[in-house]
Amino acid sequence: MKKSKYKQSIIISMIIMVTISKLSAHSYTIHNPIIKISAGESHSLVLKKDGMIWAWGRNEYGQLGDGTTENRSIPVKVKFISDVIDISAGASHSLALKKDGTVWAWGNNSFGMLGNGTISENRGIVQVSELENVISIETGSTHSFVCLKNHNF
Repeated sequence: MKKSKYKQSIIISMIIMVTISKLSAHSYTIHNPIIKISAGESHSLVLKKDGMIWAWGRNEYGQLGDGTTENRSIPVKVKFISDVIDISAGASHSLALKKDGTVWAWGNNSFGMLGNGTISENRGIVQVSELENVISIETGSTHSFVCLKNHNF
């Protein structure tokens, strides 16, 4: 049983490396390197040095941020967001931290993980309510965390 899980994780790692390689080859490679990757339950995010996010994988809840719910086997640019400095992928939602210290979220919101005060479905990117001076973000399966400049959570 453990051998098959090990082989499966190697295959998944290889798929991610190939996909990232394709992403670099099809966008501004040398002048725009990848600075962070994050993997959700069935989607992946890549942050490039220019502050733009690329995503691929399952998109049932709009967690790829491309304005659709269409699954993507190649990376697509996340729409309507720029100047991003950090990313994090939850099971089926995504977070981005912008240079100005604001946090933006998209995807599944069934447990309120988008932080917009609702549990309503939302296919677009929303700003997380009442947060500023955020310095880091993290997601769990169905929850999200932030660290503020004064080190409060």
